[in-house]
Amino acid sequence: MLALLTWGAAWICFEDHWEDLELKPTLLSAFLGTFVIAWVIWRTSLVSGYEGILYITPTAALIGLACLLGPVRRIRLYRDIFAIFALFPAWILLVKFFPEKVLSFATSYASGFLLKLLGLDPSVDGRIISFTGGTAVRVEGACNGLEVIYQAFAVAVIFLICFPLRRRSDRLTLLIFAPLIGAFSNIVRVALLGFIVAIGGTIKESSFEFWHEGTGSLIFSGASIMLVGFFYSRLIQRQLNANP
Repeated sequence: MLALLTWGAAWICFEDHWEDLELKPTLLSAFLGTFVIAWVIWRTSLVSGYEGILYITPTAALIGLACLLGPVRRIRLYRDIFAIFALFPAWILLVKFFPEKVLSFATSYASGFLLKLLGLDPSVDGRIISFTGGTAVRVEGACNGLEVIYQAFAVAVIFLICFPLRRRSDRLTLLIFAPLIGAFSNIVRVALLGFIVAIGGTIKESSFEFWHEGTGSLIFSGASIMLVGFFYSRLIQRQLNANP
């Protein structure tokens, strides 16, 4: 989903430069552009599965294409597109350096609190949410919501690049609330998984898989992005009302 949004946003930004294209590269820019694109084609041909290099090659290909379109100094004209594509390598760095344990613990405690509001009595110990009867849910790294949080934040960044907000306070508000929306969405999902485990029943296994790794997980991811979009639309509407 993030890839589709990124490519779509990059195309919107590229259309803004359509009239400025001259296709007059210098000898240096033509050489650099050809070299970079050739490297991207060669490197991606060696990929046989998931590799982190896949998050870098789109940005590299964009640099090569920009060099083929004109002199190297004109690359700065596409800085908004570069900023969008920088979201890919930024995700790799975030996964590598973000304190996974802290987020997992916070998610488990928040989900446990939500389950208590629903009338259950879970016991939370670190990343484990346990219930009476010996059943439990463990919040591992893949379920702590980091991906959903980053997707929501990236969508907010894309909105601000493609359709900027004039007020700095509005931009800051969007960048703060977007990851919070993603975090809350995942907390609700983990609480739902805990609720399914707690009540048991014959459909427990299929329901758990649906909301854990199946389409259900995508529903929460999509819902968080829709909420970010709705929040952004309200900020845009307020901006338009203030400037009739």
